[in-house]
Amino acid sequence: MAAIPLMLDLKNKKAVVVGGGKIAERRVRTLLSSEADIKVISPALTSSLTTLYQDGKLDWHEKSFSAEDLQNAFLIVAATNDSEVNRAIIESAPQNVLLNSVEDAAAGNIQFPTQFSRGKLSISVSTNGSSPILAAKIKRDLAVQYDEKYEDYLDFLFEARQLIKRSSLSTEKKKQWLRRLVDEDHFHPEDQEFVLEQLNNIQ
Repeated sequence: MAAIPLMLDLKNKKAVVVGGGKIAERRVRTLLSSEADIKVISPALTSSLTTLYQDGKLDWHEKSFSAEDLQNAFLIVAATNDSEVNRAIIESAPQNVLLNSVEDAAAGNIQFPTQFSRGKLSISVSTNGSSPILAAKIKRDLAVQYDEKYEDYLDFLFEARQLIKRSSLSTEKKKQWLRRLVDEDHFHPEDQEFVLEQLNNIQ
């Protein structure tokens, strides 16, 4: 699979996860933050998935898989512990649907990278299935480097960028400001307030 990274908007899109075990649970937890319409197909669920179902976070169909379960799906995740069932899911998937195969990444057309977020900042790591353990290690290293202070910093950068875009500055001056925001240290709240005040005065 020649995979490229993409950011995907799944809000209100139908995501069908077939399987109710630990791997399916991990996929569901990743999807929860996307605000997708999550449907889980499985005769049984882990205790955590059961709690999510009881809390109204997902729709559970307590049954074995059938091809009809995939109708109108935007994203399908084959995550059972039965190779024959996973193969049936892949064969039943409609054309042009997003398909993730947990058992065999190459059998689908998308992968779930290991990832973490700091507010508006999202960082993902993938080894294209070569070594999930290495991907997890790199993620841990990056999580230390890009710690919680980046949450407020990204909020500041977003607000500053909006002010710059709306300003009467020339295109080149806008680029200079945008570069300055990341080239210089603007992590301290006092410094951020000073920069925003400057930008407000340009309007």
